[in-house]
Amino acid sequence: MRTRLLLAAALSIALTGPVLAECDDDTITSVSPSGDLITVESGDRYGINPEDREAAVLWQEGDDVLVCYTLYSTDKDDFFMIDKDQRSQRLKVAPDPAREREHEHDQARPRAEP
Repeated sequence: MRTRLLLAAALSIALTGPVLAECDDDTITSVSPSGDLITVESGDRYGINPEDREAAVLWQEGDDVLVCYTLYSTDKDDFFMIDKDQRSQRLKVAPDPAREREHEHDQARPRAEP
């Protein structure tokens, strides 16, 4: 079950300082062999920042994660993922554009009447 959280916490404080973020609990269902894509139980897919792919390869199916969106940010890197099973390791991520287009297409499709 996805739980929406509003965090005012120091996430990876050593590099970024305090972050106000909205996060969802999720679980990894797959990590691509190259570490460029992670899929989670909710069905969402996230592209991994090239700088973080070497670390992402070590993440595993079944790891519990927080998928977070930085609030009030002017930075393009608004999304990040924290692996709660890997000592809270953090990756910069972006929603998979192909998945976003599929989702928009599904929402635009008229629903059949029962």
